[in-house]
Amino acid sequence: MSCNAQPKFGLGIRETDIALSFPTTTTVGTTNPDRCPKRVAGTTVTYAATGVYTVVIPATFTAGLPYAVEATPQCDAFADWFEVIVVGEVTQSGGNMTIVLQTHRNGVANAPAAAAGSRINLQIVGSDSGGK
Repeated sequence: MSCNAQPKFGLGIRETDIALSFPTTTTVGTTNPDRCPKRVAGTTVTYAATGVYTVVIPATFTAGLPYAVEATPQCDAFADWFEVIVVGEVTQSGGNMTIVLQTHRNGVANAPAAAAGSRINLQIVGSDSGGK
């Protein structure tokens, strides 16, 4: 898994983008990114059920709840296509941010092909200024 966090400034608001990318292999288990900036180090992805991934960003990331979350699929081959959505609300507990993703094909839960080029890309936009 790789991830990146990039602060932006404008109109008195400090906005932070986090970009994550992880493989869709069903054996993903829990993965700690090895190329993650210090402020979001410890981010984990857990494969919870058929096509369900739970992403947890640790309390060390101080953006609060995000105001935009986008998940996109990356398929190894066209025949392996799938879609991915964010399920429910992004939650916080003990400062940790949790995002649940579900992959599907034609509206049916589907575990994507465990191919080298199949990944889920996730972009999160939040405010470091408490929304002010």
